[in-house]
Amino acid sequence: MEKWLTLREIARNTSIPIQTVKRYVEDYQSCLIMRKEEEVYLFHETCISTLQEIRQWYKKGKNKEEIKMILTKAYSNPTTMVVKRNTCNDDPLLLEIHQNLKKENNAHQDLMRMLQKQSNEISKLQQKLNEHLAQKERIAIAERDRTLTQLLREMQNVKREIAKSKKRPWWKVFFFEKN
Repeated sequence: MEKWLTLREIARNTSIPIQTVKRYVEDYQSCLIMRKEEEVYLFHETCISTLQEIRQWYKKGKNKEEIKMILTKAYSNPTTMVVKRNTCNDDPLLLEIHQNLKKENNAHQDLMRMLQKQSNEISKLQQKLNEHLAQKERIAIAERDRTLTQLLREMQNVKREIAKSKKRPWWKVFFFEKN
Protein backbone atom coordinates (compact mmCIF):
# COMPACT_ATOMS: atom_id res chain seq x y z
CA MET A 1 0.00 0.00 0.00
CA GLU A 2 1.32 3.38 -0.96
CA LYS A 3 1.82 5.96 1.71
CA TRP A 4 0.78 9.60 1.30
CA LEU A 5 2.10 12.27 3.64
CA THR A 6 1.24 15.85 4.51
CA LEU A 7 3.80 18.65 4.58
CA ARG A 8 4.03 18.44 8.37
CA GLU A 9 4.69 14.70 8.26
CA ILE A 10 7.38 15.19 5.64
CA ALA A 11 8.96 17.97 7.71
CA ARG A 12 8.90 15.69 10.77
CA ASN A 13 10.35 12.68 8.88
CA THR A 14 13.11 14.63 7.15
CA SER A 15 13.99 17.07 9.96
CA ILE A 16 13.66 19.88 7.42
CA PRO A 17 11.73 22.95 8.65
CA ILE A 18 8.21 23.13 7.22
CA GLN A 19 8.84 26.52 5.58
CA THR A 20 11.83 25.05 3.78
CA VAL A 21 9.78 22.04 2.67
CA LYS A 22 7.10 24.42 1.32
CA ARG A 23 9.75 26.35 -0.60
CA TYR A 24 11.22 23.12 -2.01
CA VAL A 25 7.74 21.98 -3.08
CA GLU A 26 7.09 25.33 -4.73
CA ASP A 27 10.44 25.33 -6.54
CA TYR A 28 10.65 21.65 -7.51
CA GLN A 29 7.06 20.45 -7.70
CA SER A 30 7.65 19.11 -11.22
CA CYS A 31 9.75 16.31 -9.71
CA LEU A 32 7.39 15.44 -6.85
CA ILE A 33 4.43 13.09 -6.83
CA MET A 34 1.51 14.72 -5.07
CA ARG A 35 -2.26 14.80 -4.98
CA LYS A 36 -4.87 17.18 -3.68
CA GLU A 37 -7.37 15.84 -1.20
CA GLU A 38 -9.90 18.13 0.50
CA GLU A 39 -7.86 21.29 -0.14
CA VAL A 40 -4.72 19.64 1.30
CA TYR A 41 -1.80 18.45 -0.77
CA LEU A 42 -0.53 14.98 0.00
CA PHE A 43 2.87 13.81 -1.13
CA HIS A 44 3.91 10.31 -2.08
CA GLU A 45 6.47 8.64 0.18
CA THR A 46 9.10 8.79 -2.59
CA CYS A 47 9.13 12.58 -2.20
CA ILE A 48 10.99 12.22 1.11
CA SER A 49 14.18 11.01 -0.55
CA THR A 50 13.90 13.67 -3.28
CA LEU A 51 13.51 16.45 -0.70
CA GLN A 52 16.44 15.11 1.33
CA GLU A 53 18.59 15.08 -1.81
CA ILE A 54 17.58 18.68 -2.54
CA ARG A 55 18.56 19.60 1.03
CA GLN A 56 21.97 17.94 0.62
CA TRP A 57 22.62 19.75 -2.67
CA TYR A 58 21.87 23.08 -1.01
CA LYS A 59 24.30 22.16 1.78
CA LYS A 60 26.95 21.40 -0.86
CA GLY A 61 26.52 24.94 -2.19
CA LYS A 62 24.42 24.26 -5.29
CA ASN A 63 21.97 26.92 -6.40
CA LYS A 64 18.38 26.57 -7.57
CA GLU A 65 19.24 26.32 -11.28
CA GLU A 66 21.92 23.68 -10.70
CA ILE A 67 19.54 21.59 -8.60
CA LYS A 68 16.84 21.88 -11.27
CA MET A 69 19.37 20.65 -13.86
CA ILE A 70 20.35 17.71 -11.64
CA LEU A 71 16.72 16.81 -11.04
CA THR A 72 15.93 17.14 -14.73
CA LYS A 73 18.73 14.72 -15.53
CA ALA A 74 17.68 12.35 -12.76
CA TYR A 75 14.04 12.49 -13.77
CA SER A 76 14.36 12.93 -17.52
CA ASN A 77 10.63 13.50 -17.88
CA PRO A 78 9.66 15.71 -14.96
CA THR A 79 5.93 16.01 -14.67
CA THR A 80 3.88 17.35 -11.83
CA MET A 81 1.61 14.63 -10.67
CA VAL A 82 -1.36 16.17 -8.94
CA VAL A 83 -3.85 13.39 -8.50
CA LYS A 84 -7.44 13.97 -7.47
CA ARG A 85 -8.99 11.72 -4.90
CA ASN A 86 -11.09 9.70 -7.33
CA THR A 87 -8.46 9.09 -9.98
CA CYS A 88 -5.83 8.02 -7.48
CA ASN A 89 -7.96 5.27 -6.04
CA ASP A 90 -9.12 4.21 -9.48
CA ASP A 91 -5.72 4.19 -11.13
CA PRO A 92 -2.76 3.12 -8.96
CA LEU A 93 -1.25 1.93 -12.21
CA LEU A 94 -0.24 5.52 -12.93
CA LEU A 95 2.03 5.62 -9.88
CA GLU A 96 3.46 2.21 -10.69
CA ILE A 97 4.28 3.33 -14.23
CA HIS A 98 5.92 6.46 -12.87
CA GLN A 99 8.01 4.44 -10.43
CA ASN A 100 9.03 2.01 -13.17
CA LEU A 101 10.03 4.89 -15.44
CA LYS A 102 12.01 6.38 -12.58
CA LYS A 103 13.83 3.05 -12.06
CA GLU A 104 14.55 2.74 -15.77
CA ASN A 105 15.80 6.30 -15.88
CA ASN A 106 18.12 5.60 -12.93
CA ALA A 107 19.39 2.46 -14.68
CA HIS A 108 19.95 4.51 -17.84
CA GLN A 109 21.86 7.15 -15.87
CA ASP A 110 23.99 4.43 -14.27
CA LEU A 111 24.79 3.01 -17.70
CA MET A 112 25.68 6.47 -18.99
CA ARG A 113 28.01 7.03 -16.02
CA MET A 114 29.59 3.62 -16.60
CA LEU A 115 30.03 4.40 -20.30
CA GLN A 116 31.65 7.73 -19.42
CA LYS A 117 34.01 6.01 -16.97
CA GLN A 118 34.96 3.45 -19.63
CA SER A 119 35.54 6.22 -22.15
CA ASN A 120 37.79 8.03 -19.67
CA GLU A 121 39.65 4.79 -18.95
CA ILE A 122 40.17 4.16 -22.67
CA SER A 123 41.51 7.70 -23.08
CA LYS A 124 43.94 7.19 -20.20
CA LEU A 125 45.10 3.84 -21.62
CA GLN A 126 45.54 5.39 -25.08
CA GLN A 127 47.62 8.18 -23.55
CA LYS A 128 49.76 5.66 -21.64
CA LEU A 129 50.23 3.63 -24.84
CA ASN A 130 51.33 6.74 -26.75
CA GLU A 131 53.74 7.66 -23.95
CA HIS A 132 55.11 4.11 -23.91
CA LEU A 133 55.60 4.08 -27.69
CA ALA A 134 57.31 7.48 -27.59
CA GLN A 135 59.60 6.30 -24.79
CA LYS A 136 60.36 3.10 -26.69
CA GLU A 137 61.23 5.15 -29.78
CA ARG A 138 63.49 7.45 -27.72
CA ILE A 139 65.25 4.41 -26.27
CA ALA A 140 65.70 2.89 -29.74
CA ILE A 141 67.13 6.16 -31.10
CA ALA A 142 69.48 6.49 -28.12
CA GLU A 143 70.65 2.88 -28.58
CA ARG A 144 71.19 3.47 -32.31
CA ASP A 145 73.18 6.63 -31.57
CA ARG A 146 75.27 4.78 -28.99
CA THR A 147 75.99 1.97 -31.46
CA LEU A 148 76.91 4.42 -34.23
CA THR A 149 79.18 6.36 -31.90
CA GLN A 150 80.88 3.14 -30.81
CA LEU A 151 81.36 2.05 -34.44
CA LEU A 152 82.82 5.44 -35.35
CA ARG A 153 85.27 5.24 -32.46
CA GLU A 154 86.30 1.73 -33.48
CA MET A 155 86.78 2.89 -37.08
CA GLN A 156 88.90 5.80 -35.89
CA ASN A 157 90.97 3.46 -33.73
CA VAL A 158 91.47 1.10 -36.68
CA LYS A 159 92.49 4.04 -38.90
CA ARG A 160 94.97 5.17 -36.27
CA GLU A 161 96.40 1.68 -36.04
CA ILE A 162 96.72 1.48 -39.81
CA ALA A 163 98.30 4.92 -39.94
CA LYS A 164 100.65 3.92 -37.13
CA SER A 165 101.69 0.78 -38.90
CA LYS A 166 102.37 2.68 -42.14
CA LYS A 167 104.54 5.22 -40.40
CA ARG A 168 108.08 4.07 -40.18
CA PRO A 169 110.61 5.47 -37.85
CA TRP A 170 113.09 7.88 -39.52
CA TRP A 171 116.03 5.63 -39.02
CA LYS A 172 114.27 2.77 -40.88
CA VAL A 173 113.78 5.04 -43.86
CA PHE A 174 117.51 5.77 -44.14
CA PHE A 175 119.06 2.49 -43.16
CA PHE A 176 116.89 -0.41 -44.15
CA GLU A 177 114.62 0.03 -47.09
CA LYS A 178 114.06 2.40 -49.85
CA ASN A 179 110.80 2.63 -51.67
